[in-house]
Amino acid sequence: ERMERGWGEIVMIMLYVSSAASLYIIPPYIALQRDMSPLLRGALAMQICVNAFKLHSYFMTNRYLRKSRKAKPKTYKQLLFGYLDFLRMPTLVYEKNYPRKDRIDIVYVMKETAGMLICFVSMYLVIQKFLMPYIEMGEEIRFYELVYLLGVPTLFLWVIGFYGVFHCMLNVIAELARFEDREFYLDWWSSTSMSEFWRLWNRAVYKFMCRHIYPE
Repeated sequence: ERMERGWGEIVMIMLYVSSAASLYIIPPYIALQRDMSPLLRGALAMQICVNAFKLHSYFMTNRYLRKSRKAKPKTYKQLLFGYLDFLRMPTLVYEKNYPRKDRIDIVYVMKETAGMLICFVSMYLVIQKFLMPYIEMGEEIRFYELVYLLGVPTLFLWVIGFYGVFHCMLNVIAELARFEDREFYLDWWSSTSMSEFWRLWNRAVYKFMCRHIYPE
């Protein structure tokens, strides 16, 4: 009813813009004011990107449903709890309903949590042992030598981080939320081109791009 009066859309856009601005400004400001490790700052930056994608998908999908009359008008309470439920799902694309499991497998959660912790500890050790000493000596080492010395540790860091996040952490979140769609990545190691690699290694971002960015 408020949408029909004409001012509801403006209010929703203002809420979206203010929420996005707060997301982009407040956490980075707090991080810059504190002495945080590169790993924590990287994790914070990743979480900001995830929340930004989710906020955009939630806003645009509901806007489309309202305009196409495919959804009944929601109260503000329903909108809030719908968004909170979406936040805990390991996906960047908002849907009204998701495939759900009947129960949570606690043993599976414990196993994947252990794998995630091992990966994150390994990443911390790689950063402290093989990256930070050379980064701190950056002005004393030639640029090409720095790239050479950091190349292999960075590759190990990326592979360990990929397994810890895309396999272990996302499966833990999915299991706790009883989220049944576990297509977080496909066999990107078999890619024969860069375009195929980008479609396979991060399925959540690829699906988001197909829904909200790429033209039909």
